[in-house]
Amino acid sequence: MTGPLHKAGWAGVSATYGFAAMEATETKLNTAEVNARLIATLLDALSTKMQNAQRNLRNAVKDAEAAGHKVRDDGWVESKQAVDPKYHNDPDYAGLQREANAGLGGFRARIDAAVEEARTASQTAADALHQLDPFDLDKRYGGAHAEEDVARVAEFAGINPKDIPDGKDPQRSKDWWAGLNEEQRGFFLAAYPDRIGTLDGLPAPVRDQANRDTLDLRLNDYAVREGSLGYHDRSMNRSLTSLKVRLEKSDTGPDRKQMYLLGFGTESDGRAIVALGNPDTARHTSVLVPGTDNQLDNYDGQLDRIDKLQDASGKWSEGHGDDVSVISWMDYNAPEMDNTVASRSRAQAGAEGPAGLHSRPPGRTRG
Repeated sequence: MTGPLHKAGWAGVSATYGFAAMEATETKLNTAEVNARLIATLLDALSTKMQNAQRNLRNAVKDAEAAGHKVRDDGWVESKQAVDPKYHNDPDYAGLQREANAGLGGFRARIDAAVEEARTASQTAADALHQLDPFDLDKRYGGAHAEEDVARVAEFAGINPKDIPDGKDPQRSKDWWAGLNEEQRGFFLAAYPDRIGTLDGLPAPVRDQANRDTLDLRLNDYAVREGSLGYHDRSMNRSLTSLKVRLEKSDTGPDRKQMYLLGFGTESDGRAIVALGNPDTARHTSVLVPGTDNQLDNYDGQLDRIDKLQDASGKWSEGHGDDVSVISWMDYNAPEMDNTVASRSRAQAGAEGPAGLHSRPPGRTRG
């Protein structure tokens, strides 16, 4: 709801309190979404484990019965009579009985193991569900508690966060994402948005969603600690809030004016990478690298510039701007208008490549 209201210019005392209330509600809904994803993933994993246990149980019962044994309703496997009991005094009777029931212990062990497998899966899932405390859902700090549940659910579901690519190879990241099903993608987005949002090679809308979720978590953390924020965090809070407002305003515009948050950071003067128009589908892509005296607290001006650049490019493109994406790439610490401009310090510090979100501006620069 906030996007259209920001775009309409709603302001004043009511707007201030109204936006604050909506931000708090949005945070709680994000927590609920994470928990819902965790519950869905947990139940899917439980279903898979239970089906596996059932399959193992059926196979064990089938094999026991095929060997001539009887399996009772309580799972106990009865020994079979290989020789008529009236011949039990025969010297060979005991040996024949032992030979006929040689695999009996194995069948019993397989059935017990299958039942125990189901029991353990059920109990572990129940414990995990109980720890997803609904009390947290109406609290702004609930997001932090939801993060604590992620590792537990991931372990139960056999999802290893170490499988997430390191982001150094865009093709590897692309292939990894393509190999996930929808449920797995939803879980990774909900559980690890801060890592998914940094992966070059993933679709821009996916990264945008992940980074916006991470942005919301960061802003919520600032809100919870509002009374104890230092100067840097207060500055980042204002800058990121302004960035979020600008992103939300674009949500109600035409497709070519949609903004995609491809990355951000709060180290030093702050960093941000925003695309105007989807770079995945655009025929022409341009990258604008902000220069001297640019940082996160005046990033709104950079967004104005890429808007004008896209409009100007539209005069020369067949799509009149609909096929142009412009990226504002501020992923380095730009020099200030003082002696740092003429010195070598910033160049030497960046010689090995920025230590931020990317080692170079993303995408292709053509058109």
